[in-house]
Amino acid sequence: MKTQSVQFAVVTRDKVVTKVGKATIAEPKTNYNGKGIKWYEDKPKSK
Repeated sequence: MKTQSVQFAVVTRDKVVTKVGKATIAEPKTNYNGKGIKWYEDKPKSK
């Protein structure tokens, strides 16, 4: 998976670092083939 964004945070108290943290958001690979996307509404109901 690709990493979309990274956030980095540092918490200080009285000029002393107390906490360090980071967060990432993972994004799955895109599977688009150029033919378009077939939606549910595109298929007619069979009776």
